[in-house]
Amino acid sequence: MKSNQSIKAPGLKYIILMFLFIGLSILIYIYWYFQVSENSKNYLINYKEKLSHQDIKIEWAEIETKGFPYRIEQNINDIKIKFNDHIIESKNIKFINQPWNFRHFLIKLENNINLQNKDQSIKILNENLISSLIIEKDLTKRLSIQSNLLNILFRDISIKLLMPEFHFRSTNKENIEAFISANTLLINDLNSMQIDKIIIEADILNANNLNNQSLISWSIMNGGIDIKNFTFIINNNPLYFNGFLGLDKNSEILSSISLKGQGVEDLLKIMKKKNIINSDIYKASNLIIKTINISSKLIDKEPTYSLNSQNGELYFMNIKLLKLVDLKKYFLN
Repeated sequence: MKSNQSIKAPGLKYIILMFLFIGLSILIYIYWYFQVSENSKNYLINYKEKLSHQDIKIEWAEIETKGFPYRIEQNINDIKIKFNDHIIESKNIKFINQPWNFRHFLIKLENNINLQNKDQSIKILNENLISSLIIEKDLTKRLSIQSNLLNILFRDISIKLLMPEFHFRSTNKENIEAFISANTLLINDLNSMQIDKIIIEADILNANNLNNQSLISWSIMNGGIDIKNFTFIINNNPLYFNGFLGLDKNSEILSSISLKGQGVEDLLKIMKKKNIINSDIYKASNLIIKTINISSKLIDKEPTYSLNSQNGELYFMNIKLLKLVDLKKYFLN
């Protein structure tokens, strides 16, 4: 009997040691988790203070930490961001990451977003908006935003984006690469307008200065948007854009854009139907389109048209189409 007990005793010791090791590991993980979650919360608070030195003020009612044991979820309630005369508000935003990976954050925003500037306001309604922020070892940042629906309300205008995606990538260079797509764009004001299969590929130039300057200052200091590809479909006809978009010193839109595709005629028809351009402008523009189409066929080349804006006016092949909106009345400083 004694010999049998002596054989079993070492096995029991190993079991006890194993449970002690597991228990100790759990306690260490719990302690480490709450230390990391507290550091995560302090990081947001410190980042808020850092932005305040750049005249970007962030306010919130409280931060709630959830997600134990597999993730850290920081719920920020009643958040308000102020810079210049702009205010961005939302009821709740969630920052989610795994405690062992601080280079990948999920950002969920399940409430409406309100933007205000003086007496102007925009409300953005969303369905299942979720973002992913990845910070790579070389400090490259990648931000992706997806939603089932974005509905932008401004005055009497409603702009709906179905299944939109926004992708941004910043490197150590000064530019930010951007890719935007949506299945459908619906614009509902007095009349409805639908655009399908939108794709935008562009570079935001000199983006580093955008953090510290107004849009006007940024644009004057070599800022702007280099549109590499802007494609969409109107009435089953494609339309392709590429070119440059910026602002001049008077806050007027400055652009030089090349466009191709059968959708050019459809776009002008819609603009005439909605009284954006008058009949004389439409006829003159349509005549130019037909002339370019004929000459392009003779040399076996795809027709190309130009769209330019300067001094607050938009031109199609040197024909003045319309006067552009005065951005100084809205969200420019």
